[in-house]
Amino acid sequence: MARRTKRFRHTKVDTVGAACAAFILFGAFWVGVRPMLHSWDDVKRLTGQVVGSRAQLEAVQAEHRGLQRSIGVAETGLRSLALELDSSDQLASRQEGIGSVLREAGVTVEQLTVGTVQPGELLDVVPLRISGSGPSPRVAAAMHQLRERFPDLAVTSFRINSGGKAGSQQVTFGFDLAWYIASDGAPAG
Repeated sequence: MARRTKRFRHTKVDTVGAACAAFILFGAFWVGVRPMLHSWDDVKRLTGQVVGSRAQLEAVQAEHRGLQRSIGVAETGLRSLALELDSSDQLASRQEGIGSVLREAGVTVEQLTVGTVQPGELLDVVPLRISGSGPSPRVAAAMHQLRERFPDLAVTSFRINSGGKAGSQQVTFGFDLAWYIASDGAPAG
C-alpha cells in the first residue's frame, strides 16, 4: 500500500504544480496578452482613421490646388483689365470727349453738368449729369459707345421718356454718370 500513497503524492504535487502553471498562464494572459489584443484593436481603429483622414486631406489639397489655379486665372484676367485713372485736371477734355461721342452717335446734348469731386480712400468720383434727346436706338448706341471709349465711367441712373406720339422713336433722356478718377494720393494714368 505504500506504493499507492507515493503515487498519490506525486499526483497531488503535479496537480498543484499544474494549477500554479495554469494560474500563471491565466495571469500572463490577463496582464500581458489581453491588453495587447485591445491595443491591437485600437491600432486597427486608429489606422482606419488615419487612412480616412489622408483621403480627406488629399481631397482638400486637390480642391486647394484647383482654387489656386482659379485665383491665378482671375488675377491674370484682372491684370488684363487694368484701368489707368485720369486726374481731375482732365475734366475739360473728358467733357469734350463725352460730348463728341454723343454727337457722333446722332444724339442732341442739351446739358452736361459736372458735380463736385467726392473724395474716396483709393479713388475719387466726379458725378456727371447729361440730358438731351434723339432717336431711341441712337441713344442706346451712344451709351454703349461711351462705355467702350471711357471704361472709367459708370451709369448711376438714367431716365428715358418717349415723345408720346405713336411710332415715334424720338426720346428725351437723362443720365447720371460717375467718373472715377485718381485720388490726390494715387498716381494718375
